[in-house]
Amino acid sequence: MQAKSLTISRWGNSLGVRIPKRALEKLGLTENEKLDYEVTNQGLLLKARPKNDFEKLFDGFDLNAYYDKHQGNKEYDFGEPMGREIF
Repeated sequence: MQAKSLTISRWGNSLGVRIPKRALEKLGLTENEKLDYEVTNQGLLLKARPKNDFEKLFDGFDLNAYYDKHQGNKEYDFGEPMGREIF
């Protein structure tokens, strides 16, 4: 694969690079996924972090879409604790 150029940009108080959509799609990466990195003699190596079983269970689940479809699923306030509950 031929090397491509990325630009380091300021994001708030940090610096970062944007990874092109095609590269993310090819690697199967999506927004908010964790990456591991390693500084090597050749440069910076990024590696996709393997998902654990819990993350795989909810892979692709859209919480906002779920609540839009199921309007009745809301939190309920059952009042003050009655026993030794810890909140």
